[in-house]
Amino acid sequence: MAPENVNEEVDSRRWWPAAAGGLLAIGGFVVGQWSAAVDSIPHDVAAEDITAEQMEAALDHVIRVPRAFERSQELIRLLERLTPENLDGALRVVAETRELWDPVDLQMLASAWTGMDPIGAANETQTWTPEYRRDIAFRLVIREWAAGDRQLEAVDYVQTLTDEHLYALAAGPLVRGWALSGDPDYALEMAKRLWDSRSRLDVVDGYCRGLVQTEGPEALLELLRGLDPALEGPFEQRLARVGMMILATHRPEASGMLLSEFLPEGEDEERQVLFSPVVPRVTASWQEKEFVAPADWLVTLPPIRVRNSALAGLLRDWRLMAPEEMEQWLDASSLEATLKAGLRRALARHEAAADSS
Repeated sequence: MAPENVNEEVDSRRWWPAAAGGLLAIGGFVVGQWSAAVDSIPHDVAAEDITAEQMEAALDHVIRVPRAFERSQELIRLLERLTPENLDGALRVVAETRELWDPVDLQMLASAWTGMDPIGAANETQTWTPEYRRDIAFRLVIREWAAGDRQLEAVDYVQTLTDEHLYALAAGPLVRGWALSGDPDYALEMAKRLWDSRSRLDVVDGYCRGLVQTEGPEALLELLRGLDPALEGPFEQRLARVGMMILATHRPEASGMLLSEFLPEGEDEERQVLFSPVVPRVTASWQEKEFVAPADWLVTLPPIRVRNSALAGLLRDWRLMAPEEMEQWLDASSLEATLKAGLRRALARHEAAADSS
C-alpha cells in the first residue's frame, strides 16, 4: 500500500549565506569563487552550443557548493541551459556524485529534464539507485509530465508500466499533475479509474493535493461536502478521510465540522477506525489558532480513545500558554467526572515529569 501522505522532501540546511571570505554581493545575490565554473560558460553562449563536457564541469562544481540557497541559484541558472546535446554531461555528474545531491537538487534536475524529454527522463530515473533517489526523481517526472501539455502521453506511459512498485509510485503524481494542469474534474475521474483498476490508494492523496494547489482549499471543502455521509464505497471512504486530513492543514474548523458528520455516535468500530487519524490532525492544526473552539469540538465527538488522547494533548499545551483559562474550561466542560479526573491526573504526571527533567 502506498503511503497515505506523500509529502515533498525539503532541504534542511540553512540557506542564508555566511559572511565568508571570497564572497561578493552583486545585485542582491551572493556570488563567490564557487561560481567560477558556471561563469566559465559565458551568458551569451546559446544553450545548444554548450557541450556535454562544459555542462559536466560546471555542474560538478555547483553541486559541491555547501550552502543550499547559493547552490539552488546556480543550479537553476545552469539547468535552464540543459539540452539533449549536453544532457550526458549532467548525468555523468549525477552518477559520480550521488551522495552530494539533496532531494531538492534531484527535483530541479528532473523538472528541467522532463520539460525537454519526459520519456527519456522517466526511463532513466526509474533505474536510479538508491531507492530514495529513484522515488523522488521518478515521481517528480510523472507529475511534471502530466501537469504540462502532454498529459495523454503521461497517462499512456504509466499504464504501460509492468513493475507494480513503479506503478504505485507513478499513480498519485499522475493524478496530481493532471489536477495541476487545470482540469481537476478529469483528474478525479482518472483517480477513480486508477483506484478501480489496480487499487493504488495514493491516487486520492495526489488528487486532493493537486486540487488544493490549483483551486484552493475551498474547492476541496466543497467536494467533501458533496459526499454522502453513508460513504458506500471504499473510494469515497478514502476520499473523505484523506481529504479531511489535507483540509485540516488549511481549514481545521471546517474539517472538524465535516468529521463530526462522518464519525458515528454508535458502535460502528470500522468507521471509527477509518476516521480516527483525522482527529489529532484537526486538533493540532486548530489549536495553533486558539484552544477553546477545538476543545469544545472534541467534547462533541464520541468518547473514543483517540478523542481523549487528543484532548489530553491540547490541554497540556493550553496549560503552558494559559493555565487559568484551561482550568476554567475544564471545570465548566460537560465531560464526565471520571474523564475529568483522568485528564487532571495526566496533566499532573506530565508536569511532574517536566519538573524532574
